[in-house]
Parts: sequence; C-alpha cells; structure tokens
Amino acid sequence: AIFASTAPAPCTMHFGAHGFAFAFALALMASPTLAQRPVTPAPRLALMLGSDLSPRLAPYGGVALDFRAGWYARIGIAAEAGLVPEGQGWMGSRRLSASARFLLDPFGQRRFGLYGGAGVALHDVVGARAQGRLFMLVGIEGDPFAHAMVPAFELSVGGGARAALVLRPRRRDSR
Repeated sequence: AIFASTAPAPCTMHFGAHGFAFAFALALMASPTLAQRPVTPAPRLALMLGSDLSPRLAPYGGVALDFRAGWYARIGIAAEAGLVPEGQGWMGSRRLSASARFLLDPFGQRRFGLYGGAGVALHDVVGARAQGRLFMLVGIEGDPFAHAMVPAFELSVGGGARAALVLRPRRRDSR
C-alpha cells in the first residue's frame, strides 16, 4: 500500500427527483427582467416649441408622434409650422420630418436621459420650393417619473441649427 493512489475520488452529485423538481420550480417562478419583456409600439403624441437658430431665427411649433422600435429606440414623425423672416415681414413655413432616436437610459435609471438620432425632413417656405434635408439631433430628457409630461431639450443640425423644447406624456415603464 506504499504506492496507493492519491488521486481524489471523482466528484459526483446526485440531486435526485427532489433536486430536479426544485430546479424546475425555480425556473418557472423566474420572471423576465424589464429589458427582456416584449416591446409594444405604444405610440405617444408630443408637443414641440422651438426655433431655427441659423441661418436666421425662425420660431415654430408642432406635434410629433413617436413609436417604440425596441427598448432603446424610438421612431417618430413630426409636423411643424412657423414663421420665417423675409425682407421686412414674415412668411409662413412648414416642415415634415421622420427621425430615429437611440436612448442611452430607456428605463429612467437616472434623473436625466441622453439620446441621439438622425432623420430626414421636408421644409417648405410659402412661395418657395420645398427642400429636403438630412439632420442629426441630440437631446436630454427630464425625469420620466416626476410629472405627467416629460420635458426634453433637443439640438439638431441639418440645413441649419435648431433648438426645441419637447413635451412628451410619461410612460409607465420607460422613457
């Protein structure tokens, strides 16, 4: 027995029927996290008030409709109307746009949530030819659980710089 084997005995674990039943019950009780739940489009209407900053100041107001395209993405369409300075007076202007936004904090884990995006727009000044534009935007959204309406501030560039205050209704489970 001087040369007896010193290798450890193989480890075998036998849970038996009770262990299997416990593991199965635990798996059934586990609920998915919020990020694993299915996403519904959940459209919501937003109000916008802003101004073109360049090439000239031009105030506008509008409405937007945005849809979830996943927990982190939003797709939106917007219609805006405003005034553009022309000569000694003002001319009416219209803009239709579609955009996609990526949210960095879709679940409201921080008080403010940053987002970025891009889109296309058709801008029309009364009496002139409509122009298509590509634009990029960045924004910061307020606390999604503080008020019924969540404020956001956006800056965009494309055919000039724009700034907007956006008010969106609060969602129960995300920004």
